[in-house]
Amino acid sequence: MRKFDFSYNSKEDDLFVFQRKAKSAGAVEIGPVVLDMDERGNLVALEFLNASEYLSSSTGIKIAKMRKILNNLSSCQVDTKVWRNNLLIIKLALFAGEKEALWNFSLPQISQASPVSSL
Repeated sequence: MRKFDFSYNSKEDDLFVFQRKAKSAGAVEIGPVVLDMDERGNLVALEFLNASEYLSSSTGIKIAKMRKILNNLSSCQVDTKVWRNNLLIIKLALFAGEKEALWNFSLPQISQASPVSSL
């Protein structure tokens, strides 16, 4: 897993996980999750809107505990892997002291820009 930087806005309940020196070439929004990719299709950032509620529902961790983890984040790691050339699997690990939250997500690998993006 690679270390990613992070920023959590507790007032808006938004979590932004990113590689500091990477540059986004485009983003895909899937519900409350925004995935930023570089020009080679590598994941360079993730944004979670309503992070405590969404991450709680997708990890099984109670919302109050998830809020504590997010408010006390000390480290974040991300791993990506392509399965069978067409499925992108994302693993996110959030660490706050001795507490951690692990999140897994998969989606079809994005290999082409949308034709409407040129409009």
